[in-house]
Amino acid sequence: MKYIYVLLLNITMVLVSLTSCGQARQEDTKTATVMLQQNTVIGIIGSGNVGGTLGEKWAKAGYKVLFSSRHPEELTDLVKSAGNGAEAVSVEEAAKRGEIIVLAVPFMAEATVSKQIQPFVKGKIVLLCDNAYPGRDGAIAEEAKRVGVAYYAQQHYYPEVALIRAFSSLPIATVARATASNPVKIPYAADNDRAKAIAEELIRAANGTAEYVGKIADSRQLDY
Repeated sequence: MKYIYVLLLNITMVLVSLTSCGQARQEDTKTATVMLQQNTVIGIIGSGNVGGTLGEKWAKAGYKVLFSSRHPEELTDLVKSAGNGAEAVSVEEAAKRGEIIVLAVPFMAEATVSKQIQPFVKGKIVLLCDNAYPGRDGAIAEEAKRVGVAYYAQQHYYPEVALIRAFSSLPIATVARATASNPVKIPYAADNDRAKAIAEELIRAANGTAEYVGKIADSRQLDY
């Protein structure tokens, strides 16, 4: 009788443990979803064609967007078009206030930009849209393209962030034309589940369908 009691007690403890683990996994998934539903702030570094297009789409999807550039006073029309409380701010402020950071600058500027924003982005999700063109960006572009632009940036500029590589392998005009009823396939790379979940939500909010291609070290195929 004592043996049966001990056996039943052990079974009960195992069931409780399994239930707790299941609940924890559900909570982790719920948290990843909520963080992109409740007043998420996206700080965009570089508000030209790429950053401006993506920022407008995300603002219209309900996110708080901070557009930044070296001359934020020139972004008035973009902010007005985006709506939903979008703001034009300095690069440093976008990096500081943004919960998710989007990099959309010429690749030759990353060395300088990374130093500007480094104190504010440690541990954050950073989405790299940049491409490197030797004719525009010089020798650094050739070096980056040999190993993959995102991997180079991760190793040299942003080693302490959760990097996402997306919106880099197709013309931004294609993304601009996409709609909820006619989405565009957008491949992406990321190193962990949290970054993957956020990447897929940002892609969906930009009227895309996400396609995971691998980790940042293997993301060279996403260079355009």
